[in-house]
Amino acid sequence: MHDERKLNMNKKDIKLGSPERFGYAWNIASEIKNINETQFLNWTKVIKDKKFWKNKNILDAGCGIGRNTYWPILYGAKSAVAIDLDDRTLNAAKNNLSEFNNVKISKQSIYDIQYENKFDISFSIGVVHHLEFPKKAIDELVKATKPGGKILVWLYGYENMELYVRLLNPIRKALFSRAPLPLVRIASYFPTLFLYLYIKTGLSKLEYFKLLKRLNFLEIQQIIFDQMLPKTADYYKKNEAINLLKHPKLEEIKIEWVNECSWSVIATKKN
Repeated sequence: MHDERKLNMNKKDIKLGSPERFGYAWNIASEIKNINETQFLNWTKVIKDKKFWKNKNILDAGCGIGRNTYWPILYGAKSAVAIDLDDRTLNAAKNNLSEFNNVKISKQSIYDIQYENKFDISFSIGVVHHLEFPKKAIDELVKATKPGGKILVWLYGYENMELYVRLLNPIRKALFSRAPLPLVRIASYFPTLFLYLYIKTGLSKLEYFKLLKRLNFLEIQQIIFDQMLPKTADYYKKNEAINLLKHPKLEEIKIEWVNECSWSVIATKKN
């Protein structure tokens, strides 16, 4: 599933995921909302208490509009560095985090993080499953983290998503990941309408759909649009999610199932 061929570390040879496509999306949906706190707490489910974040120096690798930096800072984090690649994304993050003088927004690749042994926790939420070389990203997160610090990732899960992965994901990859973004956005309204109506029936008991039921049509459409646009989207089985953090410098791997369809995984960097 995850091809870890030897990398030629010339930057032009490394696939950087889809930052320009997500930049288009984030330029449309750039506001942090209250529901994003619920999402953040779900995505970081392996962390059991908001007090964990107090006085932590954090790295948000693939920060998007800054929503996953925003909440730890509110919970008392000492400082944060938030990195991403698309200028539109970074501008949205700067705007959303402008009230905090202890946050640095930086244009960096998760494949080439410019820090070493600095952070109490380095996390990447919703990014690694869009990368051709996820292990390289983990290497960089480990490098950036202090001994004794934590590395956390949130990943798409395979369990309960089998039908989507087998039937719809190949269509997404063959068609929508290559299509012009305005066209993909228009196309996203049709599956959104189907999903919106299905959610409202209450027929599915999946935890994720219970969360979606709290969203309006346009908020669900943005999620569908995000699902349709990337060039790469991998869905991890539980053992694959654990194996991703099996690294020579990591120990104490813990995993939690999120909304019955994704994984929150954390490990500790060895001293």
